[in-house]
Amino acid sequence: MWGGETIANVEVFDCIVYNIPRSGIVNYVGNDVPTNMSVNVVIRGCEVYGTGEDPDSDGHGIALKNHVVDARVEYNYVHDTAGGGVDLTNNSEQGFMGPENAVVRYNIITRTGGRNSGAGVRISDAGDRSADIYGNIFAENGNSGVSISWQVGGAMALRIYNNTFVGNCALAGYREIYVQENDAAVSALEIVNNLIVTLPTIAAIIDEDGVITAHSSNVYYRPEGGELIRTGSESYAADT
Repeated sequence: MWGGETIANVEVFDCIVYNIPRSGIVNYVGNDVPTNMSVNVVIRGCEVYGTGEDPDSDGHGIALKNHVVDARVEYNYVHDTAGGGVDLTNNSEQGFMGPENAVVRYNIITRTGGRNSGAGVRISDAGDRSADIYGNIFAENGNSGVSISWQVGGAMALRIYNNTFVGNCALAGYREIYVQENDAAVSALEIVNNLIVTLPTIAAIIDEDGVITAHSSNVYYRPEGGELIRTGSESYAADT
């Protein structure tokens, strides 16, 4: 879709997408002009695996790119992809927006990053974006369960709640939830009511900028104890 058009009310249900050159299921409205838009796209009940057979592709499982409004990614099984499970991104050129009011819920996302170090959900690039991420299982992914990239800029409202994180960061020394230092203007970054079980030496939450607006009612387990959370200059260990 090109030329400032809008598509609306699209459903992608019960598909199996596997062994393909690039990313699996992509809600991507084009890079020609920032006014391209999609509204009310639902990706539900799909299985995606074996993406990124082209070595020049990131090979994500499911991607929402540019100004996609009210997209829902739900009840999917994303596994064994070259890149990340769900990618929320946009064109890095000025004027392009990222996903707005996206919902990523009730998915199982596991063993991503077979060739590229992949997070369960990756948030990247500079445009405004907002999303709710809840009720998912993130297990044994190569990168973090949820990763907010250093590339992020613009306005951001993000809520991460009621998820289960188990043993992510298997390939890269990241964190279960990792907020890299970035230029986003954060109105909300809430991490609430999650179960986070880390690998040895891996922290549960690292927030390099100290921009988390709420973290409460989470349950943490790290085999050897030690630092669980670092947000800005504050640090919390298993025995505090």
